[in-house]
Amino acid sequence: MTDPDQEPFRRLATAADRVCRLADHPDVQDEYDRSDEYAAFRAALAELAAVLRAVDPVSLPSSRRAPTVADVAATVLDLPGLPGLEEVADRLTDAQVERALIAALALPDRDRQADLLVAVAARLDAGQAERALAAVPHLDRASRQACTVTALLPRLPDERRPRAAAFALAAARRAHPSLILPTVGDLAPWLDATGRAELYAIAAAEQGPGWHLHLLPAHQLPARRAAVLATALGDEHEPSLARSLAGLAPHLDDEQLATAVAAARGVGDPTWRATALTGLATALAGERRRAAVDAALDAGAQGGRLDWPAVLPLLTPDQMDAALAAVASSPYPDGAAAALGGLLPLLSPARLPAAVAAAHAIRDDRTRAVALAELVPALPAELRATAVAAAVDALVASPVYGWFNPLGALGPHATPAQLARLWAAALAGEDDYPQGALAALAPYVDAERREQALRLALGYEPAHRAEALGGLVPHLDEAQRRRAYRAVSEIGDPSTRAVGLAGLAAYLSAADAAEATEAALTTAAGLRDPVARTRLLTDLARRLDGPARDTALAWAFAAARTIGAEQRGPRFPALTDLVPLLADG
Repeated sequence: MTDPDQEPFRRLATAADRVCRLADHPDVQDEYDRSDEYAAFRAALAELAAVLRAVDPVSLPSSRRAPTVADVAATVLDLPGLPGLEEVADRLTDAQVERALIAALALPDRDRQADLLVAVAARLDAGQAERALAAVPHLDRASRQACTVTALLPRLPDERRPRAAAFALAAARRAHPSLILPTVGDLAPWLDATGRAELYAIAAAEQGPGWHLHLLPAHQLPARRAAVLATALGDEHEPSLARSLAGLAPHLDDEQLATAVAAARGVGDPTWRATALTGLATALAGERRRAAVDAALDAGAQGGRLDWPAVLPLLTPDQMDAALAAVASSPYPDGAAAALGGLLPLLSPARLPAAVAAAHAIRDDRTRAVALAELVPALPAELRATAVAAAVDALVASPVYGWFNPLGALGPHATPAQLARLWAAALAGEDDYPQGALAALAPYVDAERREQALRLALGYEPAHRAEALGGLVPHLDEAQRRRAYRAVSEIGDPSTRAVGLAGLAAYLSAADAAEATEAALTTAAGLRDPVARTRLLTDLARRLDGPARDTALAWAFAAARTIGAEQRGPRFPALTDLVPLLADG
């Protein structure tokens, strides 16, 4: 006679045995394989998880109150090694700072100790900084000593700083130059001229003359800056020369700037010439800046890659034609499209035809469409129609990955015939899941096509089904939304189902939204692995609002606190990823 109490455990053993048998099949080792064996293995895993949940369910936390940063900090301070302290150090209370310092000084792991002292350094008072400084000689590596002392220097009493800075410089001498480069700019202000010169030599030794010349000039005497510039000008490696001139620019006097600009104009490669001139232009004014920017734009027109985010703030209204010419000549389509987007707010109506011509000149179909779509909302009717037509032609000609990104901007201005072409291109393309394009077009097409997109999404495998329905649901009617809701509710994988339900909730009726939200939360909270449970609940918190968001945060925090030491890691991301979502408390 069968004991009913043992039945769940027999089911568990049977499910586990099936998983083990199926795991040996070669097709199961390839996550991209869509064979029957792989599908059977996934189904067996889902069955095993369901049986585990029935045999040993995870209890739901009782609290639905969102935690605060103070709660996270208190948890971190109670854990050995203070995992994740770096992420909350700037939000600790004074009492918590003292606790963190005591714990850090007691650690036997010297590397971790150094990390923690650097993390809390900015929060220490003078007495605490001296206690931290006393631990530095016991750190195992010279680079750690240099970095830790440098972090402590601003908090030390005035009379202690010279010796501490000298100690950091001595440690830097013993360390590999690459390991102290991040410290150079922060240590230099605390050294005298001789110490700065030595630190500069250590930095420059890492990559040879010129590479790191810009790290110290703010702290060099004028005579030393002249020597630094002379060294840079002697560098025959154009990328290094260009970077050094751009980095040195804020620290040079007028005469030195003139020398640097002349050298930049002589750089042969147009990309590096533009890099140097753009960097130098930021330190120039008036006509001298204008001339440097003109020369940089000319380098762009000769095929150089321009740093458009740096160039745009330097442009004057009468340089727009030259800027558009550089865009039109650019062999770098992505840069040209981004440049037009940045230039658009600066262009007068009279220059819009030139902008459209520059967009037409982009050779890559998808990037040309992106550039035209950037312009379309700002164009007058007589230019807009031709721009939309050209963008549609480009997209239909080349429906490659990401091709649907411009559709949101084009959709409101496209004709029904153009929308039909784009819809057909999406369905005929090589992408097995064209839902990105269909969702982008959904607000602008007829109900029949939206129904077609819904039916297509409902037929996808679960992971793609949830994503596709989440993109479509804002554009569906109430009956279609309920169909989407039912389909996501039936997805077997708990993580996919929970994220899918959270994505739909905002578009459902009040009753369905409440049901979907609670189902998403309880599904996520039922995952057995505490790391997976924490991450999924954190993801849900980003998607939800109001009391549901508070519940997701509360349960994620509760799950994180159950994670074992072997899964936390030094920065404990499962817990500290919550911090940006929390109030201070």
